Amino acid sequence: MKRHSLSLSALVLALGFGVPAFAASTGNPLCAAKEAEVERQMDMAREQGNRERLRGLETSLERIRTHCTDEGLLADAEEEVRDSLEDLEEQRQELEEAIQEGDTDEIEDRREDLKEATDELEEHTRELEALRNQAGR
Repeated sequence: MKRHSLSLSALVLALGFGVPAFAASTGNPLCAAKEAEVERQMDMAREQGNRERLRGLETSLERIRTHCTDEGLLADAEEEVRDSLEDLEEQRQELEEAIQEGDTDEIEDRREDLKEATDELEEHTRELEALRNQAGR
């Protein structure tokens, strides 16, 4: 009898640890994809013997399994796009000010900053669209 209770306890523990991952993958496909990517990175860290990176990834995986929702991922991506838009507008204003002042070095610096802000906005927009496509929205 003791043998069965030990086996049953092991099964309950195994199922208990698998529930967050199962919940993430069934109800939150975006989170499941994020989880799979972290697991892939963990495999690479193991292969490279990078224990520090592995510990960080283990923490990330636990947070994903505990807190991740597709709605949260989409909301975060939308916020990144909004933040990038604000940054882009700030960079445009700073470029306009530099043009008005006529400082050619400052103008060049501000043009580079504007280019970086534009690239960041494009990247965040692509990421958001990719998430929306994965979610079927």
